[in-house]
Amino acid sequence: MGHYVLHHIYKDTLFFGVVVMIAFALLQWSLRWCCKRCGEKWGVRGIGDTAVLPLVLLLGGSSSVFVVNPDLNTQTRNGRGEADMYG
Repeated sequence: MGHYVLHHIYKDTLFFGVVVMIAFALLQWSLRWCCKRCGEKWGVRGIGDTAVLPLVLLLGGSSSVFVVNPDLNTQTRNGRGEADMYG
């Protein structure tokens, strides 16, 4: 009930949407940089090439574990604490 009354649903949806947009923008930037720097050596012609998939998994996985997860966990824990205080 506390999440509903304190509007956490809308706030979290907005926050997570912004985080996902920023994460995809950073992923696109890093993929372009990697393809420009080492694309010919790796046999990757661009972001649309299917050979870039292992690089997407490597960059996406490492950034989600080390960069995005702590922020999302902090947001979730703060929301739960506020909802518990309301309850």
